[in-house]
Amino acid sequence: ASVRRRLGDFGGADTALQEALRLARETNNPPLVAEALAGQAALLLDRGQRGRALPVAREAVTRALATRDQRLILLARLRAAEAAQSVREIESVLAKASSAGLAPIAAVAQLDLARVHLAAGRTREAGLAAEHALQAGTPMHLRDLLFQASHLAGRALKAQGRAAAAADSFSAGLGYLEELRQDLSGAD
Repeated sequence: ASVRRRLGDFGGADTALQEALRLARETNNPPLVAEALAGQAALLLDRGQRGRALPVAREAVTRALATRDQRLILLARLRAAEAAQSVREIESVLAKASSAGLAPIAAVAQLDLARVHLAAGRTREAGLAAEHALQAGTPMHLRDLLFQASHLAGRALKAQGRAAAAADSFSAGLGYLEELRQDLSGAD
């Protein structure tokens, strides 16, 4: 489902998540229920449906808390924080993920922080958070995250009137996108 979502196949991702959720509930698998709900919340956020994403994300948090799986709890909290546009909660997840050594979640938290700041018109803060996401994602080769962070940084720079720097950021993002395309197509 996450691959379909990242490729923009929202309908296919929704179908896969619905089936995953049905199976998780049918087999009474709380961690999988929490993960599927967090995925649904992420999909709704990608579609711009924050109002619908928030209750789904909150249910994911409740389910994740019952599992006591820190990675899953932080992931669900991050989806709820993004849906609520809560900088404070995203920063809290970022701090906990960093201290727990969950670097991929910390990098995603930086990306979410950039999104929330940009949506609120805080372009300087959005640019800084996007740069932090780039710094966090680079050693792990998280190209999807690096593409998104480059795009957000470019949007923040463009909103600040820094067209040349924005173009450089967008260009860097296209490089990450090309790497992803090559990986998906099996090309060298």
